[in-house]
Amino acid sequence: METILVVDDDPVLLNLINHLLKNHYNVVLCSSGEEAVDQCRTQCKDNNSAISLALFDFDMSGMNGIEAAKIIWSEFKIPFILMSQFDDNHVVAEAIKIGAINYLLKPLKLEELLNTVNAAIARSKEYKVLLEESSKAVDLVSTLNQNRKYLKKIISAETQNRKDLVNALHNEVGQEIAYIKNCLYHLSKENDSSNTTITKYIFEIEKSVTRLGDNTRSIMLHLRPEALVNVEIGAAINYLITNFSNDYNELNVTSDIDQSISMEDPDKSIVYFCAQELLTNIVKYAKATNIHICFRLSNNAVELVVEDDGAGFDVNTTSTGIGLIAMREKVNSLGGTFSINSSPGCGTKTVIAIPVN
Repeated sequence: METILVVDDDPVLLNLINHLLKNHYNVVLCSSGEEAVDQCRTQCKDNNSAISLALFDFDMSGMNGIEAAKIIWSEFKIPFILMSQFDDNHVVAEAIKIGAINYLLKPLKLEELLNTVNAAIARSKEYKVLLEESSKAVDLVSTLNQNRKYLKKIISAETQNRKDLVNALHNEVGQEIAYIKNCLYHLSKENDSSNTTITKYIFEIEKSVTRLGDNTRSIMLHLRPEALVNVEIGAAINYLITNFSNDYNELNVTSDIDQSISMEDPDKSIVYFCAQELLTNIVKYAKATNIHICFRLSNNAVELVVEDDGAGFDVNTTSTGIGLIAMREKVNSLGGTFSINSSPGCGTKTVIAIPVN
């Protein structure tokens, strides 16, 4: 049975309301606002209210109904009805302003009281369900935001590790390669050209060291593209598009790049990574003829759009590839959105939007 708190400093009215409601509800009676607040604090623990509805007299000595209702709603979220003998628009407006779900005019009538209380109890139950769902949603959003923060920290650390590794390759491996080449140069000078065996080995070592240098440079560029060093993201994407067009000149690549946009890592690296990955996917899978890349500010977000006229695919079955998952997770870590619009034979359009701080 639902519990209803009734607060009025008129003992006759309290007994009348108790008589009208006791066959339908468990009724708790209080003769003052102070007593009502104490009663709620006794019955309600951890904001898990044991009281479903409260009825307050508007005008009481000491703490009036408005003051008591504000406290009980603030602390325990107990829905309430205000009662008054005054049919005054100001009183009604005040009741609505503080959150009353209804207003009863004295003298009370049995049928009106029961109908109003029943309706209020039904609304109270709906509100509790919404409150629980809202609380779960808030917890979920909080968890997602926390996860995004952790993921962003991981990506930031990964970006820094890449920079450190590139510097190490440049400073340590690069210097060793340069030293070996220098030694080979002097060795070849000292070598008697008639000793073909030594000459052959010097030549082979030189080729091997050159390959090692090229491979090291390739690894460095993969870890930290030159385009991202000391330039803004728009210029970096332009550099990527230029190199891509030169490598795949059979494709018609057009672009609309806003080079005034400024981004910091890890946002900058993630956007570049996505642009690079999307272009790579087009070459691997799309069989496209035309590609258009757009990078702009739109609706308080940095937006990257990559569109092709290739084979397309069913997003319901293909959008779970490792590359797509990696892009989506990286974008989500920045609070952004990652969407793909594609179908077989109709090309593909990918839109990445990252909120502007």
